[in-house]
Amino acid sequence: MAYIPHTPEEVQIMLSKIGVQNIEELFDSIPKELR
Repeated sequence: MAYIPHTPEEVQIMLSKIGVQNIEELFDSIPKELR
């Protein structure tokens, strides 16, 4: 089965649904030394 990645537009829609601006914000709660 072929993998079809999400488009940038789809990613932005998903991020806005959970209330973050970008993917990096998803990791803000993880201390930088553990990322």
